[in-house]
Amino acid sequence: MFHHHPDDIHHLSKENYLAKKEQLLNQKVSLANDLEDFGQTGKNWLQPLRAWILDANKAEKLSASDSFSEIKAFVQKIGTDHQLLDKSASVSFGEPWDFAASRLAGRAPAERRSR
Repeated sequence: MFHHHPDDIHHLSKENYLAKKEQLLNQKVSLANDLEDFGQTGKNWLQPLRAWILDANKAEKLSASDSFSEIKAFVQKIGTDHQLLDKSASVSFGEPWDFAASRLAGRAPAERRSR
């Protein structure tokens, strides 16, 4: 707390001691509040990221599935403006799925099939 030799402790005034103690206690409270705020902020992005990862895993499993009703429900959940035109499906993805779709679209066809 203080950088004094134990033999010099009797030279500390009570006022200096109390001032330093108050300063350190305020610092402790501030750090505890910062830590609590960090924990709350972390939860704001962690849960959506976890949900997205679980949904991405589900999407991969559905890609090998023949359950068209499940596929349809999932695509409706992650995409907007889905259309069927000339026997071709078209989907505009919402965030963060637009990122995943663009990454997947950039891979070679053989690489996509190997997964």
